[in-house]
Amino acid sequence: MDFDCPYCGHEMEGDHHFDMSQQNEIETNCSKCNNRFILERYFNVAYIAWQFKEEDAARKEGGGSMSFDVYLDSPRCNHCGSGGETVYSFNLTHNVNEIVDRCIKGYECQNGPVVAKTGDSSYQDRSWGRLEGWKASDAVPVLEAALHEATDPERRKEWLSLEPSNGWGKLEVVVEVMKEFLAACKDNPGCTIRTSG
Repeated sequence: MDFDCPYCGHEMEGDHHFDMSQQNEIETNCSKCNNRFILERYFNVAYIAWQFKEEDAARKEGGGSMSFDVYLDSPRCNHCGSGGETVYSFNLTHNVNEIVDRCIKGYECQNGPVVAKTGDSSYQDRSWGRLEGWKASDAVPVLEAALHEATDPERRKEWLSLEPSNGWGKLEVVVEVMKEFLAACKDNPGCTIRTSG
């Protein structure tokens, strides 16, 4: 995998060989400047590296996360206990929360607030966390409206202005996530959305 050090720009091609099939992010050091940074699998599309900051360490030690994990879980049978498997999931950096929130507002303007149905964690008041506990079928109109907002050419400049200055969070990835998540919700209408972030 190829990526550049977020500190010195050193191209890390061939310097590191990671098996990230079981994890979304790891901490590592640049082979040139030796600064510590995070390498994150970005929606199974690309790998990104970003500067490790002390607040990241504090958040990780406190059990926090630097990205949202979103799952579609199949219903569990009350009689036999079967089901309850994750049929779809994605991981996306918190750097794009503001884009996601503003896109969801496209639905809220016409239909009222999008509020988590279960849990009481602070992350459930923003971004994907607001869909916690929703049935996939109920989330379809929210995602359709959000995708419409995200792809509106008249708002493209606004969305691009919200991309983080460090480059780790892109509008086009948000759009791709929304498209795939919407399709998964349509294909699995009886599933329940679960989030962690």
